[in-house]
Amino acid sequence: MIGDCKDKDAAAAPMKSTWTQEEDNKLLELVKREGKKWGKISKEFNSRTQQACRARHPLLLERLERQNELISLYHTLFGKFKKYCGDKESEDEPKELGLMDIDTLDGHIRNLEHHLCKSFCAILGDEYDEDASPSIFLLEEKVQQRIAQS
Repeated sequence: MIGDCKDKDAAAAPMKSTWTQEEDNKLLELVKREGKKWGKISKEFNSRTQQACRARHPLLLERLERQNELISLYHTLFGKFKKYCGDKESEDEPKELGLMDIDTLDGHIRNLEHHLCKSFCAILGDEYDEDASPSIFLLEEKVQQRIAQS
């Protein structure tokens, strides 16, 4: 009998589903256009309640803030890469500030940091040791000192 109650409760509880990228973008656009009218906004979704939309919005704003910090860092590093390694184009350079996967952006940053460290070490005539994780900013300082001495 108790098991039956649990089964009924479980069946009555709504299933929680993961928000899709499209839903996140749609929510951000709707809030921008409509303001925080959660009842009106939730009607634009098939399976999202007012409470779900209200709870999701601040999470998206935090995610956008973190993403913008990462994009700023990426552009700073990319500028240094162009300065020291020539005017090379990168397919990985994010051109839009739309909502994107933070892990993907973080991967682009790590990849660029790797190439930048490797280039700095080449300029300095040092061997690049990937396991040592040299500081980009320390290496850049050494490169600037080397250039000033030339």
